[in-house]
Amino acid sequence: MPLVETPKSLLLDKGPLTKLQTNKTDLSNAETEYTNICTGFGVDHEIPVRIAVYALPVLQMGEKFLRAQTEFYVAEAFATKLNGLDPNKVQVNIALIKEYIKLFKTELSVVNSPVWLDERDPFEVQRHALTKELAKILREHGSERIIRFADSRNGDESLAYIASHALYMWDTLNVDEDKFITERNVSPQSLLMVGGPAEKLFFEARQLLLSHFPTVSTRSTVQGFTEIGRRPPYYAVDSEMVVNGKNNLRIGFEEIMSISDPDALRDSLYLIISLSETLTFDDIPRVKKGQIKPQELEDLTSACNKLQKIIAQLRS
Repeated sequence: MPLVETPKSLLLDKGPLTKLQTNKTDLSNAETEYTNICTGFGVDHEIPVRIAVYALPVLQMGEKFLRAQTEFYVAEAFATKLNGLDPNKVQVNIALIKEYIKLFKTELSVVNSPVWLDERDPFEVQRHALTKELAKILREHGSERIIRFADSRNGDESLAYIASHALYMWDTLNVDEDKFITERNVSPQSLLMVGGPAEKLFFEARQLLLSHFPTVSTRSTVQGFTEIGRRPPYYAVDSEMVVNGKNNLRIGFEEIMSISDPDALRDSLYLIISLSETLTFDDIPRVKKGQIKPQELEDLTSACNKLQKIIAQLRS
């Protein structure tokens, strides 16, 4: 069954999920239609403080659609191989990410408890061969944008990474035993994948791959795009704060505003405002311009203090 991406207006209250991408004409019963709502994370040698906000749309949707299982996973094996990371360090960082999001969820008073999905070994012979087969399809039929993205990085290895998204995201192009994510507690008859703008390239590749693997599966996969993650939030950029960095990390509003990368700054403001009492995400443009009332500055400072305490717990 092909992926779908036709805009309809399902917007989260105060939330950073853009119009949900689906071809369904009636989303009034959406809470009964999605059995699984999922976001995938990468991992690197540093953990940006803003990484927690990438979980926010799924956490919000879990509160709105209580019948759905909310899920996260980490593409551990591919991230380790492609980024040349120390596997032991990766394990430490994944544990920190999971604990960080747990503490963030608690601070938000979120009731829904997401499931962290386990990863099968994507380099096991059968799955590795399938990934290479998918990469060849992308090499032969992929758009100029896909090929340019891959060749500007690691060529065919990057094409394999792009192709792997179809297997991490349980697209219906092959048997479930070849997927990179293990069996779920709830069978994903209707799976909503949620990702940032950077996922649009991978979504394009997944659509192409599905066109080469006709299926009679009744399972549907829908892709939702958030405004968060234009700069993938699991890769640190210059000037931003990291969870596992220097011991004297201070998280204040001034430090947030000093982040030079505009995408990392915006995601960091999403994070802080999600912890505030009075501001909404619609306030971000004027906050970036410094148009803040005194009481709002107090609220932002309080939100930064909440985040500081979370990071202190992680480091204790």
